[in-house]
Amino acid sequence: MKKIKISSYGIMMLTFFLSTCFFNPFISSIILKKSYNDSWISIIIGFIIGFIILKLFLKLNLFKDKNIIDTNNKNIFGKLFNFILIFIIIILSSTILIKTTTFISNNYLNSMSVILISIISFMVIIYATIKGIEPIVRTSQILFCISIIISLIYIIMLIYYMDITNILPILNHSIKDIIISSIYYLIFSLLPILVILVIPRNYIRDIKNYNRSITLGYFIGFIYNIILVLSTIFIGNDFVIKSFDYPTYFVINDIRYFNFIERLDNFFTIPHIFSIFMFLITSLLFINEFIKNLFKIKKDNIYVLSIISLIIIIISLTFRLII
Repeated sequence: MKKIKISSYGIMMLTFFLSTCFFNPFISSIILKKSYNDSWISIIIGFIIGFIILKLFLKLNLFKDKNIIDTNNKNIFGKLFNFILIFIIIILSSTILIKTTTFISNNYLNSMSVILISIISFMVIIYATIKGIEPIVRTSQILFCISIIISLIYIIMLIYYMDITNILPILNHSIKDIIISSIYYLIFSLLPILVILVIPRNYIRDIKNYNRSITLGYFIGFIYNIILVLSTIFIGNDFVIKSFDYPTYFVINDIRYFNFIERLDNFFTIPHIFSIFMFLITSLLFINEFIKNLFKIKKDNIYVLSIISLIIIIISLTFRLII
């Protein structure tokens, strides 16, 4: 990794993508099916706990100027922790890959196999990883702006179809269901942010804003996620949410404007695709840095990146067969 300087705002936007990447393709469905109109309460609880954990972690300032991999390698338990981190990241990457490729295959590219979609996706991801962290962060800034614009259009266009009484009655589900849903949100909004620790703190141009940028990115991600869930509750119904794997997608499937603008669901899933790709790119970067550190490799190697990608694809396909 070359010594470069990136803006803390870029870190904020990257954190936003990481904290939202699992929500639409995976976690929103679980939370909505478990606590439906009380899902927003679960998300708030999960966010508050996650925010406190994140603040305390950043306050400790454990990694100083180095990244998490270099810091952990200073002691035996740290090396073991690196292996645990890599295992977690590979599992997360494989899970989100199979969910995303299945979704794309079912809704966008019916004639294309999941394997082919995975291979093409990782060709793009490998290219982005080779370009390095600075282009990745700059890309996240551009994609963040596009995502915000699309999200604003999403809210404005759906206002007419919303029925806020769908949120009633409040606390209609058991405390157990609400707490379990909040734990899902906590884990899958917080864990993906780990990959950002591969970026050494001394790469940040305005380091004094580093902690604030990460917590702000996490907060913006929370706002985005809760708006997505609330809009799904306001537009959908219990049958749609319990019947489909991607309720946030299907509730807007049949909405049309002016009798010719339709399939808005395809347009509004763009930010979710962005967040998933940013997670997979940053994850590959993290694993690549670990391999380079472990085997004392100085430069990025296309063969190493290809092997890592192939492992993630194989594990994801295995998950597809098991689940």
